[in-house]
Amino acid sequence: MTETVKNRVLRLLLHLIFLIIPTACMVVPALQQIDTALLFVNTDLYTQSVVTLIAITGAYCCYFFRFRFIVTFPLVLVLVYTYSKGMKLLSGNEFDSYYLTVRYLHLSVLFVAGWLMGYGLARFRYFPLVLAALVLTTGLLAEAGYNKDLHLEDSLRNLFFVILYAFYTYFIRETLENIEQVRARHFFNAGARLAIFILLFFVLFHTSVFFLRSEFKETDRAIGEAREQQEQQKDPDEENMLTKNKQQKFDLNQYSQLKSRFGTSKELLFAAYVDNFFPSHPDIPNPLYFTCYHLTKYDVKHERFIRDPNMPANDLFAPDPSKIPRYFTYTDSSVIANSKGPLFRKVVESEIYLAALSPKTYTAPGTAFSCQPINVDADYKEQYAFAYKTRSYVSELNSAYFIYNASVGGNEAIREFQEARIRELENVRDYRAVDKKFYTYYTNVPNGALFDSIRSLSNRITEGALTPIEKVLKVRDYFTSRDAVGKPLFKYTLYPGAPSDPNIPNASMLSHFLFKNRKGYCTYFAASTLFLLRAAGVPVRMTTGFMTVDRSDKNKGWYFIYGDQAHAWVQVYFPGYGWLDFDTTIGNDDARESPMPDATPPMKPQKAWFATVGKVTALDAASQTATIAIKVLMLGNNELTAKEETSIRLDMKNATITKANFNRKFKDILVGDTVTAVSYNEALRKIKAPQKKETLAAVLARLPNPTAVDEVTIHEVPEKTVTPTQQATAQKPGMPWWMLMLIVLGVVLFIVIMAILFTGRILFRYYNSRAAGAKQPEEKAYWIFRASEFLYCQFGYYRNSQTPLEFAQQVIQPQLGTGYDDFVKVYHKVKYDKIPADEHDLQIMNRYQATYPAIVFGKYTFMQRSLKFMNVVSTIKFFFN
Repeated sequence: MTETVKNRVLRLLLHLIFLIIPTACMVVPALQQIDTALLFVNTDLYTQSVVTLIAITGAYCCYFFRFRFIVTFPLVLVLVYTYSKGMKLLSGNEFDSYYLTVRYLHLSVLFVAGWLMGYGLARFRYFPLVLAALVLTTGLLAEAGYNKDLHLEDSLRNLFFVILYAFYTYFIRETLENIEQVRARHFFNAGARLAIFILLFFVLFHTSVFFLRSEFKETDRAIGEAREQQEQQKDPDEENMLTKNKQQKFDLNQYSQLKSRFGTSKELLFAAYVDNFFPSHPDIPNPLYFTCYHLTKYDVKHERFIRDPNMPANDLFAPDPSKIPRYFTYTDSSVIANSKGPLFRKVVESEIYLAALSPKTYTAPGTAFSCQPINVDADYKEQYAFAYKTRSYVSELNSAYFIYNASVGGNEAIREFQEARIRELENVRDYRAVDKKFYTYYTNVPNGALFDSIRSLSNRITEGALTPIEKVLKVRDYFTSRDAVGKPLFKYTLYPGAPSDPNIPNASMLSHFLFKNRKGYCTYFAASTLFLLRAAGVPVRMTTGFMTVDRSDKNKGWYFIYGDQAHAWVQVYFPGYGWLDFDTTIGNDDARESPMPDATPPMKPQKAWFATVGKVTALDAASQTATIAIKVLMLGNNELTAKEETSIRLDMKNATITKANFNRKFKDILVGDTVTAVSYNEALRKIKAPQKKETLAAVLARLPNPTAVDEVTIHEVPEKTVTPTQQATAQKPGMPWWMLMLIVLGVVLFIVIMAILFTGRILFRYYNSRAAGAKQPEEKAYWIFRASEFLYCQFGYYRNSQTPLEFAQQVIQPQLGTGYDDFVKVYHKVKYDKIPADEHDLQIMNRYQATYPAIVFGKYTFMQRSLKFMNVVSTIKFFFN
């Protein structure tokens, strides 16, 4: 390796260490804020960070060696596009590949964004300022999107960090650019400057917090009171686990944000048939809870439970059923492996008929892994707008009856089931064989006085318990215990705390529930159980969804879920058995034995023997046939997916045609519309099923031409790619005015500070650029003169009442020796005497322009130069001199 190449590599290494690594320290926390706000559950923070930093580093290296952006960036886009297309090849099913593409879409976005960051850092001197402002604004907006309780101290920390980053990168970049031959001392000097800036950050931040802490607390209190008044004016529907969307359908919140009171609804959300009965008594249904979300992490900072995108072994199946074409199945079997429980498992099929529940909210018993939208019988479409089948990987040890001893009554079958379950789980003695990372994550308890008290209470409750199931039962018995006079120690109530509480039981409310009033609703019991069991070394997580009970002897296997059955409970992990439901909420008999009558179960729809979805390419009004281009086909119980479109003619003369749940006619179908066509003709079942590796065209050749269909659904809009934000984010509340004001003030403050600190350098660069771009000698001399006068004034050499020539001869030349006197003579000649510059004059101007900044800068250290340029007084003096 030649010395030139070696020096070039060392310069790149210097840039990567002291420019790219600090940038990573700013970008990664911003990604974490965005992750938490948007709840990306399919890609962890580590993967996102690695992808982004690879892109930043790769782009910086590329443009450090002067590659052309116009060539390299399109190549990057092509590679990203090829990567996204390659995702589809990983699955043979179009809908699996569809969701797989969506799952990794944001990685492609992050890579492209990272590449542009690397390009900006490599090519533009002021890009760190732009990046810092962008990260600050994005971070505050992201945090405000999911956190209404952002404190001023947090905002100040973010502001200080970003300003110091912009400050540091701006000055370190100049230092790095001026290094021609890399020596060991350059690494030492750059490291020392980095350490100084880190120390400066801590000193400034903690000093500010020390003197302003009381003002921060007072302001936070005032903001909290204003927020409380806003919250009290809101519709009560926004204060429970269910939120109504624009279509007046209910969605279950994806992170618990329960208030001091728990609003309920009596509306029928959905009806479900679950094919799950006790093995020894096949006439007795075994109800299962319907799971929506796992809340695996407690956010101490904001005092609530949230979905964690980085949780180990993510076994949550959460598609958007409304995006899956009818009668086509989306399956993700990876959740089965992640459920970590092969023992006593079986597959349970369910049919879910949605009434007031949004079709975007997916719910199913146990660990679901399959979703297939189905038709609703015409007689029930007014009550049930949408339906789908599910398949779930369910533990035979799970049952909604397990904790409800009071509900068991004299039913011996249920009691036997409970006892058998306990005996089986006693086989689990400890967690020594469990993955350490998994175990540590699900037994984590925050630090602090409250949680120390919870640990002490847990030790007292579980004293003498040797196995995990014994500890679970001890905690259950604690909540069902009675005091010295025989009254229940805990009580269920929908109004447990002060109206000002903004979240699921925060630290103070949790303490009040466990150690004082002992009154609360399901979330309080679930949160307390989670911390008590984690403190006892038992892995546990909170789960939200719907409680299920078998309320009558008629319609066995059918369950009717109302709004007041939205629920939170815990799942406990047992090695080999997986996650099992445990509900320690007590005394909620009104919801458990709901007085709402069972509705009439919908009739199961006819078996569809043929279904397809595609775009209409031709219409024949006379015969009422349509030609559509398709890639997918369901025939009998088999699905077939092709890479290329194939046309099929459909006979629609006897079909029921609908759009947006309203009946339509054949004339309403237009070329270009996307339609789903279904046939219930049993004659189609006799057609030979698609064979392995058989083409779609070969299968279509066996069908009648045209193929008669019974139902046609016109899609309201063309199918669009669903972003991870739409698929996995929570229903987030609107940003309050005070948070918007805080963000605006922070951005304005940042811009003002940047303008003050960097005005000197910006003006000097501006004058120099005008001089460099001047075409006429007179214009060039003028801008060199302006740049010189500004630089000397900024560094403390004031001209005051002297003429330019006197100032040059008496001040600048004796002290700096820049040759300014010779240049001023040329400037006077072309400016005032109007004599054109000759060759000698041009040589003087060019030589002076090229040398005077380096001579001035060489008189001062880096820090001294920086402080000189920040001298706002000198900047103002220049314009009024």
